[in-house]
Amino acid sequence: MRLRGGFPRANAVKHVKEKHGVNLLACICAIDKATLPTLMEYWVPGVEVAGVHELLGNALVMTGEKERTTDLRREDLRGEDLQGEPLVREEASRE
Repeated sequence: MRLRGGFPRANAVKHVKEKHGVNLLACICAIDKATLPTLMEYWVPGVEVAGVHELLGNALVMTGEKERTTDLRREDLRGEDLQGEPLVREEASRE
């Protein structure tokens, strides 16, 4: 029943995914963050659900912090952007 009730939301996400290539749905509400991943897995595979607070936490860079290699989900930050460029550039010489 919940999957059927979430179809209108999932259909909107599917439209945006097909039209604009979206692969991440950001939620401000913890209830949506808890319920939408199941809907996305069922109706729109390939779209992940994240919280706005999670995105903010990943984007913050504090003075004096060590370089991070993982995000808050402990997923590797090293990867490629849409043009194939590395997201984290290695410095030529580290001392």
